Amino acid sequence: KSFTDATAYTQEGDRFGARDINETNTEINALETVRTVTLPASGWSGSAPYTQTVSVSGVKASDHPVISIDGSASSDAHDKAYGYITRVETGEGVLKVTCRKKKPMADVKILVKGR
Repeated sequence: KSFTDATAYTQEGDRFGARDINETNTEINALETVRTVTLPASGWSGSAPYTQTVSVSGVKASDHPVISIDGSASSDAHDKAYGYITRVETGEGVLKVTCRKKKPMADVKILVKGR
């Protein structure tokens, strides 16, 4: 004797699978990534606004990372130089940093977190 399954099945949910979860996790991990970038005192342009472009692996033009001072490099000269930074823009693999009025006279270490 055998039974015939007469149940009308419906599928619920969507097609969000393992690949989607892996891509989501990759993006979340990227948001937590912190890179240390050094802006050498010798790298600033010659006149105001002072600019410097540095290579940063993995940065995209569409990124909006959080920029902060690297406290491990703290000194009066370092902290003062960091205070001159007025703008940071992302490009493909680069950061363009601007100091509108004063040129930093010391190397500056910044932390770049996320995208």
